[in-house]
Amino acid sequence: MKTVKRIVFWLLLVEFVAACIWWTFTFPYRPERLYGLIPEEARLLTDHAQLGSRWSELARCPTLRTALQAAGADAKMVAALDGPAVRRALTRFCPRRTLVAWVPPGRAGASGWVVVTWAGRQAQFLRFGWMDRYLTGAQTVRLGGEKLWRWQGHGLPAGQTLSMAVHEGVVVACLSPDPTAALRLRSRALRAPVRPPWCEPPPEGWGATFAAAHDRAWVRVPGTPPWRIALTAVDAQGCRARVSGPVALPLRRCPDVDKPEVTALPIPPGAVALGAMSAADAAGWVARSTVPPPVKDAVGFVVERHLRTDAPLVVWVGSGDWSGRILSIRVPALFAAVPVRDGAAALAEATNVIDLLNAGLRTSYLPWQMQLEGRRLTVFGRAMQDQADVVQPAEKPAAAAVGPWVVFCTSAQTLSRALTAQAAGEAGGGGFEGGG
Repeated sequence: MKTVKRIVFWLLLVEFVAACIWWTFTFPYRPERLYGLIPEEARLLTDHAQLGSRWSELARCPTLRTALQAAGADAKMVAALDGPAVRRALTRFCPRRTLVAWVPPGRAGASGWVVVTWAGRQAQFLRFGWMDRYLTGAQTVRLGGEKLWRWQGHGLPAGQTLSMAVHEGVVVACLSPDPTAALRLRSRALRAPVRPPWCEPPPEGWGATFAAAHDRAWVRVPGTPPWRIALTAVDAQGCRARVSGPVALPLRRCPDVDKPEVTALPIPPGAVALGAMSAADAAGWVARSTVPPPVKDAVGFVVERHLRTDAPLVVWVGSGDWSGRILSIRVPALFAAVPVRDGAAALAEATNVIDLLNAGLRTSYLPWQMQLEGRRLTVFGRAMQDQADVVQPAEKPAAAAVGPWVVFCTSAQTLSRALTAQAAGEAGGGGFEGGG
């Protein structure tokens, strides 16, 4: 009898220990928890399924490589995409679902680039310090009893810290000026996190296709419905995508981009043409879209007083050395040239247009004149007394008059450099490499 009791005791003990180990290292997969860690203020959110098992296929996609080069990645970094170290890390930490988001500076709990991934038991291995030897250059600290890993320098942009934290199977990382940003995001998990309302599948007919896509994205402009992008195929030849937004964009590659007046624009060498559309089509597109009425009023004001309808609106992207920066992080610079009767006169009314938008959207943006590298620009940003705006003036969107055009760019510094290169004969003359 004693032997039977002893066997039962040890069996129960083993089962108890096994249950404790299972409870410690196993978490039910809950993708909604990942979405709940994304601040509602995010402007961009991408969602990727099974990155670890699909990475070899993705790394060979020329579209991904081109996008990384446009964002400033050097040839060595791009070549390392399909290396064993990257594949091993993604297989270990991104086996199911991974979210990447951009949160602009402001009043959000954290700003910068955010990565949230379901790592399961690997997250617990990190938490217990069993994988610290793989985290080269990391500084490990404890704040409020929680573990935080931080990297500074090591090729990161000046003033930026890469921080990482874990919570019940989830790994949270953030590249931000805030060295504790990952913990700020992690704290959302303790307050019953709620999925941002704008990152739902589209309600129209292709919602099932969007929900089933391995790679999808939401691009959000305040005051308008989000743009939704689903990659329907990714392979060594490129990728194919389906886009849903307020209205279909009529941008297209067309002969207009080869006209002399277009090639005289400050187009940096190697710029990629997204396309062109007639100014009349552009005005009609806004009128048919679901953008808020104040935006339509502002566009109508410009159309009535300044727009030329005999020339195209042209959009292009500057990459590599012609990229822009946000919080010192290199990002592609988007240019748009709007044909007007008189560039200087149209730009002089920027304040009136911004006032229309502020009154209707209840925002607090201002245009102001700025001399940058010898070029006079109109820069757009928050009211200058707004302390939540930490983006440097040279990193803000800006515009300049170029003859019968107003040229906008997402980066004031890049626009200034493009104008300087044009004056020196190093830009313009038709530098497009390709288009959509």
